[in-house]
Amino acid sequence: CGRRLRLGLNSSTITYHAPRAARHPAPTLRALRSPTSRFRFPSVRQLFDPAAGNPDLEPERSERGELGVDVQASRTLGFSLVGFLDDARNFIERPSRDSAFANREQYRFAGVEALVAWAPAPRALLRVGYSYLDAEDQSPDREGTRLDYRPRHKVTVEGRHLFAFGLEAQASLRWQADQVYSA
Repeated sequence: CGRRLRLGLNSSTITYHAPRAARHPAPTLRALRSPTSRFRFPSVRQLFDPAAGNPDLEPERSERGELGVDVQASRTLGFSLVGFLDDARNFIERPSRDSAFANREQYRFAGVEALVAWAPAPRALLRVGYSYLDAEDQSPDREGTRLDYRPRHKVTVEGRHLFAFGLEAQASLRWQADQVYSA
C-alpha cells in the first residue's frame, strides 16, 4: 500500500493514509495496523451560520493510529477487535447551544471497539458491538479533563433480514453509559 489522499465532494476532510500493514497469519485471521494523518477544513455552516458561525476557525488536524484483528471463524461468524489513539489539534466543536463554533487546542481520543457478526440464515445478519472511549482535553490548562457528550461505554445491537421479494427489515438498539455533561 502507498500514500492515499481522499477528498470527497460532500466532505471537507483530507485524509493521508501512511502505508498500512496487514498480516494474514491464517486464511481466517487478519491483523492490521494503520497510522493516519487527517486535515479537516471547517464546514460552511461552522464558518458562516448566522447563530453559531465563526469565520476565524482554523483547520482541524489529527494523527490517528489503529491496531487490530479481524477473525472470520466460519462462513457465518466473524469477530473484530480494534484499538485506536487519536490526537487532534484545533478540534472544531460548538461548546454549547448558545455559543459559536470554536477550535479546541488539543484533544485525545483513545479506546477499543469489538464487534461480533453472525449470519444465522443466508439473508439475515445479527451484529453486536461494544466500544470503550476515553476522550480527554489535553490542552495545557485543562489536561486530563474528560470531554462532554462522549459516552465512555457504548453497546449496539443490530439485526437485518432481506426478504426474497426485496423488502429489507432492520432493527437496532444502542445503550450508552458514563457520559459527562458539564454545566
